[in-house]
Amino acid sequence: DYNHKRPHKSLGYRTPIECVT
Repeated sequence: DYNHKRPHKSLGYRTPIECVT
C-alpha cells in the first residue's frame, strides 16, 4: 500500500526503515 511508503506524521509513529528510505 502506498500509505506504508509514506510516513504518517499524523499518527505519530516511526515508519519502518523500508518506508523511510
